Amino acid sequence: MGFDSCRDKANLPMLPNCYVYSIKNIIAKRLLFQKNSAMKKQWKKIADFKYSLWTDEKKVGEMEIHFNTLATKATCTIGDKELTIKRTGFWKSTIEVTDSNDIVVLKTYPEKWYANSSIIEVGNKKYKLIIRNNPLAEYVIKENDTDILAYGLDTENKKLKIKIISSDDLNPILDFLLWYLFVPIANENFGDNFLLLIA
Repeated sequence: MGFDSCRDKANLPMLPNCYVYSIKNIIAKRLLFQKNSAMKKQWKKIADFKYSLWTDEKKVGEMEIHFNTLATKATCTIGDKELTIKRTGFWKSTIEVTDSNDIVVLKTYPEKWYANSSIIEVGNKKYKLIIRNNPLAEYVIKENDTDILAYGLDTENKKLKIKIISSDDLNPILDFLLWYLFVPIANENFGDNFLLLIA
């Protein structure tokens, strides 16, 4: 059933063509994003605030978050690489990921001081990080205005769950960044007693 047919059945008013196109475009992008998310990603709890990321039953790496530090530091291992994630700056609004040589390999900073979005710089690429309610809390990474990775709350059979939607062949450091940001929301809604988070 097309968009116009749905509108007619719902007895909705006619929208200007520019709005109809925009809505269709948003829906199409979202469906394509979900369709392309063929891989299965899981975060498994190892110990308190220590987790491992698995993709298609293959272990990608581990993360341990230290909430008792001002910078909310996390130590990560991705393959044979050791990384540290921490908040920096006076307001702690910037996040840096550094390697074992203390070289910054990823950085996020607010797009504007009043905006609910940030810019991610990793390698020679730039992404946008946004927080939205869809209708529940969701962290999304966008590339050229297209969602490529999202961690959010969802419901299934009237139960709350964590949903991960991902494009293929992404740098796993983006997953570690989103999990670092999303863990406080997960803990607030589930406590630190969840064992398995399924994409």
